[in-house]
Amino acid sequence: MFGVDFLVRISGFVLLPVYLFLMTQEEYGLYSYLLAIMTYLGQCFGFGLYVSQMKIYHDFSSEREKESFLFTINFFLFAASGFLLFILYIFKLDIAIINYFVSEKINYIDFRLYFVFYLFLSIFSQMLYSFFITTENLKFIKLFNIIKLFLLNGVVLFSLYIYNNQDAVLIRFKYSFLVELALFFLFFYFFVKKMFFVFNTSSLKKSLKIGLPIMVEI
Repeated sequence: MFGVDFLVRISGFVLLPVYLFLMTQEEYGLYSYLLAIMTYLGQCFGFGLYVSQMKIYHDFSSEREKESFLFTINFFLFAASGFLLFILYIFKLDIAIINYFVSEKINYIDFRLYFVFYLFLSIFSQMLYSFFITTENLKFIKLFNIIKLFLLNGVVLFSLYIYNNQDAVLIRFKYSFLVELALFFLFFYFFVKKMFFVFNTSSLKKSLKIGLPIMVEI
């Protein structure tokens, strides 16, 4: 577990020269900055429920209650975050946010759709990963990290090399999103099969009491 985590962390330094060979410093910096903004927004639109999932899951005595709890908070999160991101997109609030944080003029419109969908996906990728941590499923944690490390970097680097005359930021967002989406669906089955499709209002209220203060603090 620690070996895989170390490999994931050090890969950023090892692959940095390769990315800088295929991207300009400005493109690399812009992508990293936009990714940081996306991560921040994902934490906000996630309502802190990834923390609630880890804290409350083991409070239930029966497996059926745990399964109902998982369905409840993830269904609510899907509906609530989906609605908010739809409003964000329709009223072009994401453009306003990007313009606020990025002073230079960039071609955000070109990869706007990938940015918003990637943001939505990142919320549930975090829920999926926190579920594996909560259930102490070390096999899936290691497998998830290893596949993500090699597949994501492999596909993105290959795409940057093939489309070296195109916008590197757009290419990296596009193929990072597609790989993460494929990875999510690969593991989502093991997540959803642990859900019991009954909505529990009381567990949702309990979850939001924990999650919303975390969301506000972010």
